[in-house]
Amino acid sequence: MIYNATLIKLTGGLYQAVTNSGETFKCRARGNFRVKNQSPLVGDKVKIRIENPDDEGLILEIYERKNHLIRPAIANLDNLIIVSALSIPKPNLSVVDRLIAAARFNNITPIIIFNKADEEKGKSFAKIYKQIGYDTVVTSAETNRGVKKLRKLIKGKISAMAGNTGVGKSALLNAINKEFNLACGEISQKLNRGRHTTRHVELLKIDNNTFIADTPGFSSFDLQTCEVTAQGLAYCFDDFLEFAEMCKFASCSHISEDDCEVLKAVSAGKIALSRYKSYKYMFDTIKDIKHWEKTPK
Repeated sequence: MIYNATLIKLTGGLYQAVTNSGETFKCRARGNFRVKNQSPLVGDKVKIRIENPDDEGLILEIYERKNHLIRPAIANLDNLIIVSALSIPKPNLSVVDRLIAAARFNNITPIIIFNKADEEKGKSFAKIYKQIGYDTVVTSAETNRGVKKLRKLIKGKISAMAGNTGVGKSALLNAINKEFNLACGEISQKLNRGRHTTRHVELLKIDNNTFIADTPGFSSFDLQTCEVTAQGLAYCFDDFLEFAEMCKFASCSHISEDDCEVLKAVSAGKIALSRYKSYKYMFDTIKDIKHWEKTPK
């Protein structure tokens, strides 16, 4: 039998695939993928052949991807759910902004979450990103605050969660679907950091069309592998675009040029200072390791 399916897990070279009708099979990739320099990724839409449901199937074809990430290795993401805590660990807006840039560069919709909610703090941080136009939710995994809204945002999508260790990603996933029953790391009182509880990339099935991943090693923006360039970086900051179009120079880096409308907008409070500081940090990191000819997808 031939099926269309989504790859949801990889363990020891063996993939777990879920068909469009909800059946689950274990499959191996056919050998000619290596000749084509291809490798199936979690999140891939594939064609599989199953001769016997009790035996391993075969991945015959990988359908065209809308996007893919190198680290973590995952494909076809619709949303990147960027989680920051409001208590311990304290919010790190630089990490939030780096992850947003990575999402925007790869044509992934960012959803901003401020978890472990204290109402007033949550509103002040959320305001920065709501004004830009990003879906932003203040949540509490313990009280289910904001969980219903988050479920609506991810319905029918493939999403991944990202954020520093200890911000409550696994607890939030358990709140979205109590059947997940994921282990939640304790927060180290000495370091105010969480222990890693997620060891591999796996798409967790909410329904036949909705999947979500808790991804290890995705707490920061990997400048070496993401391929964002210094010139292209500004396109990943949606709040810059309106002003960047009015800059005197088409090649304006928005760092020190005369008549830079982005810098004027920052001074006027039209762009949050925290956002600009994140941009400048990323620009300074990228400019020496990337060429200027590439722009975001």
